[in-house]
Amino acid sequence: MRANNQWGGTKTPLIKVSLYIKLSCFWNLLIKGIVWKHLFDFLLFTLYDYQVVLDSSHSVENIVK
Repeated sequence: MRANNQWGGTKTPLIKVSLYIKLSCFWNLLIKGIVWKHLFDFLLFTLYDYQVVLDSSHSVENIVK
């Protein structure tokens, strides 16, 4: 006999639970990676745009010096 849970179905096997946890972690890392990539691309574009708008005396190389 299988034990019923509170919703009337049978308990989920441990294999399905561990697979769900692995997939959940994978999607979490994938989404974080996509967010970080877009953030990095945005920052690079902003820095490039900042260099183009300003004249050469205000370039990043001269600001760092």
